[in-house]
Amino acid sequence: MGTGFGNVVKDTLRGPGFTVWNGALIRTFPVFRETNLDFQVQYFDVLNHTILNNPGTSGPLSSSTSFGTITGENGAGPRIGQFALKYNF
Repeated sequence: MGTGFGNVVKDTLRGPGFTVWNGALIRTFPVFRETNLDFQVQYFDVLNHTILNNPGTSGPLSSSTSFGTITGENGAGPRIGQFALKYNF
């Protein structure tokens, strides 16, 4: 049994990379004198990529069958879109 901190160096284990693209469109409409109306459309995770969990690291020496395997996703959810109206006066 070891009593030290171990011998694993930084960045030995790496999880899967992920890409998340967010986007927004804003259009301003003049209403009266200095007042205007902003219409906004915002999308989060536009391309709807799956974000996977990190590989399992529990007990590589104790007959673990999930060591190094990815068993699910992180639950970030699907693409989300939202609309907004803002009246500036």
